[in-house]
Amino acid sequence: KVNISGNYISDKKEGTWIYLTETGSKLRVENYKNGRPEGKWETFYKEGPPESIDLYKNGKKEGRCKYYSITGELLYDVVFKDNKIVKTMKDKRNINTAPKQ
Repeated sequence: KVNISGNYISDKKEGTWIYLTETGSKLRVENYKNGRPEGKWETFYKEGPPESIDLYKNGKKEGRCKYYSITGELLYDVVFKDNKIVKTMKDKRNINTAPKQ
């Protein structure tokens, strides 16, 4: 079971939303403004280390986004503009570790 905490304002997600495992480990931290993704979003492996860091502006990916292996190795580092990849800084993914987009 996942425990979720966050606030709604006028039926829209607002501010920081945190998703925790039953044991209290972080799975995801999301930020919203007027119901749309805004700012930093982080996901974590159930074992604890970071899996991804994505940046959002006005509901779209914007800026540098990074994806890691469970051992902490940076696998994929890209720059988004208006929800589209404009530059790949690093790509060490393979079929088993590619992040969902």
